Amino acid sequence: MPWYREAISAAVSFDFMICLPTAVCEQAAYEACVKAYDECTSACDRRYRNCSTLTSVRRLYKAVRAGAMKPLTLRVVLPPEHPAQRTRRFWQAASDGLTIVYYPARYAMSHHIRIFILVIASTLLVVPRPAWPWGSDGHQTVGMIADRLLQQHPTARARVNQILGGVSLSDAAVWADCAKGFRYCHRDPTPEEQAYTHRNPNHHDYHYADVPVQQNAYSPGTAGTKPYDVVQIIRYSIQVLRGQRPNNPPSGADLTEKEALWVLAHIVGDIHQPLHVGAAYFDHQCVHMVDPNVVGAGKPNFGIGTSVVDTTGGNDLMISQTKSLHAYWDDSTVLGAMRLDGVRNKLIADFVTALMRRPPTGWETRGDVDTWPTQWASEIMPLANQAIMDVEIGEATPSQGDRGPKCTWSVTLERDYTNFGNQRANVQLAKAGYRLAALLVAIFEGR
Repeated sequence: MPWYREAISAAVSFDFMICLPTAVCEQAAYEACVKAYDECTSACDRRYRNCSTLTSVRRLYKAVRAGAMKPLTLRVVLPPEHPAQRTRRFWQAASDGLTIVYYPARYAMSHHIRIFILVIASTLLVVPRPAWPWGSDGHQTVGMIADRLLQQHPTARARVNQILGGVSLSDAAVWADCAKGFRYCHRDPTPEEQAYTHRNPNHHDYHYADVPVQQNAYSPGTAGTKPYDVVQIIRYSIQVLRGQRPNNPPSGADLTEKEALWVLAHIVGDIHQPLHVGAAYFDHQCVHMVDPNVVGAGKPNFGIGTSVVDTTGGNDLMISQTKSLHAYWDDSTVLGAMRLDGVRNKLIADFVTALMRRPPTGWETRGDVDTWPTQWASEIMPLANQAIMDVEIGEATPSQGDRGPKCTWSVTLERDYTNFGNQRANVQLAKAGYRLAALLVAIFEGR
C-alpha cells in the first residue's frame, strides 16, 4: 500500500488533505510524479471536501498569524527520510500559529513519491462542513471569467470597480458565503458582512431552490420554491443594481447596491450547480421518491417536513460518513473539471484560461434580463434530475430533525458518474462566468 493511501485510511476524522502540486516534480521523474499526484488527489477528492495545495496551508498560517483565524492543529503526514528540508523548516517556523503533529509512514517509497505531503487539519475543523456552493475555487472561477470578459466593456467594468471599491469579482464572489460564519471562510465575518446578515435574516436561503427533480422547469409558488430563493434574489439584485428597487422586495430581503453586486457574483454561480436548484424528496418512510407537488397537493408546504421528507438539496445523500452528494458537486467536480483541462497545479487563473479557450455553447440568454434567472433554473432541471437519478441510493437511516422526520441515505457513485460530473461542472462553471459578465453588461450598459 502506498504511504499516502495508508495516510488517507488513517485520517478519516480529519477535514483537510493537501497534496503538493506537480510544480515540484523533478524533471527526471516527471511522468511518474504526475501519475502519483493524480492518484493522491483523486483519493482525496473521494473522501474530503477540501483538497488543495500547500499554498492554501500557507494562507491558513498567515491568517492565524494575522489574528484573522483561530489557532488550529495540522496533521502532517511525512514519509521517512523526507528530502524536502525547506518544507520541514517551514512547518517548524509556523509552530507558533499552527500545532504540528507528525505522522510517520511505515512504508518506504520511491524518490518521486517522496515529494508529496498530506496535510489534514483537525481540532476546530474536525466537524463536517455545511455545503459551500461550488466551493471557493468554483466561485472564484466564475468571478474571474467575468472579470476578464468585462475588460472588453469599459463602462460595466468601471461601475463594478466603483461599487466594489476596486475589489475583483473573483474575490467578491465568496463574500456571500463568508457572511454565514467562520466555518465557511476560516475567518470571522467582516462588519459589512455582519450588517448584511442582520438585515437579511433569510440570507441562507438566497443560495438555492429545491425544485423536485420530477419537474422539468422552475415555477414560482410550487414545491421547493420560496419568495426569497436563488431565482428571486437574482431578480431582486438586478433591480437594485438598475436603480429600480421594488416597493415589495422578497420577504426580508434588503440589499445595498454593493451587497447586491457581490451577492449576484456568488449566486449566479450557485444557480448553475444542479443541486442548488433540483432536489429529491421521499415519502415519510424514506423509501420511495416522490414529488411533493403531487403527493402533498393541498397540504401546508406541500407536506414537506410532515408526510414528505426532503434530502436538503442532496446534503442527506451521503457518499461517505463526512461527504454528501451535494458536497461532491460543490467541490470534487470542480477539481475534476480542472484535471479535464490539464490544470494540475489547481491555479484558478490557469483554469479560467483553459475554459475561455473554448466558450461553452448555448451560454447566451434571450429576453429581458429579469427573466434570465428563471430560464437558467429551468435549463438546469434535467441535469439536476440526472445528477440524482444516476446514483445508486441505498437504504435510509431515519432520525428526527428539528422540523419533523429526517433520514440520511448512502449513495454509490460509479466511475462513469465521476466522468459525467467533471464534464458537466466544466461546462456549468464556464456558462456561469459568461452569463455573469453578460448580465452585468446588460445592467450597466443597457444591452
